[in-house]
Amino acid sequence: MIDIWYHIQGTEPPRRPTTVNNFTGKNISQLAQAIVYNSRLDISPDVLELHVKPKGAGEGVDLYDIEKEETDFNKLITDYEIKKLNPIIVRLPGMLLVLLFLSWL
Repeated sequence: MIDIWYHIQGTEPPRRPTTVNNFTGKNISQLAQAIVYNSRLDISPDVLELHVKPKGAGEGVDLYDIEKEETDFNKLITDYEIKKLNPIIVRLPGMLLVLLFLSWL
């Protein structure tokens, strides 16, 4: 069991980072399901975009891409230093379009 920090971005009102406590899942799909349940999102887990920022990097990396190479979830959490100050970034569908539109204004 592990506590996993995540932060849902692009919501109104803005949300703070929070955790999935005592996560026992084995893959990213199960994590997405836990996030949807924990945050009471009215959305299918398979449409969430989950990203992490490697230590010292400015850009996030898609968790599904990382999972193709790293199957040990606990190691992934440790290697990417996922914690309150570096949570998994959760993006909801359509959020990228909103961000692009706002940057255009």
